[in-house]
Amino acid sequence: MMGDREDEMQTLLTYAREAWVQVWEQIRWDYWIRLQWRTEAIGATTAQDHLERFVRDLHRQHRTLRVVAGFHADPFPHAHALLALSRRLRGRFLNPVEFTDWLQLYWYHGPIWAEPFDPSKRSLERGGAVEYLAREPGTVVFG
Repeated sequence: MMGDREDEMQTLLTYAREAWVQVWEQIRWDYWIRLQWRTEAIGATTAQDHLERFVRDLHRQHRTLRVVAGFHADPFPHAHALLALSRRLRGRFLNPVEFTDWLQLYWYHGPIWAEPFDPSKRSLERGGAVEYLAREPGTVVFG
């Protein structure tokens, strides 16, 4: 009986992940981001709160920006995000370093790394960035 419920839960998680991927693959993303915390003693609930605030703060200043972020506990606490900038905002940054410096103002929990999003970059184990970000659908925040 317990095995059936676990199988059903895994099936539902797979459907949720696939639904997110279908929606997000249609967006022209500009940057792939990794966000870290200064400590490894961060709980999933606190991490979720931080990501929600990150998205909210970005939207407060830049309503046309699209962002989706997800928390991963393994192998260490970190999050990934995809950002799609408006044409006007995209023009403000000459390179990923300038963009990272700007984005760091919105993420004060630790270091971040940003690189231009490459939809063709895929891993055999993880798939592409969108699939990897959505690997734990319950941790995803977006706006």
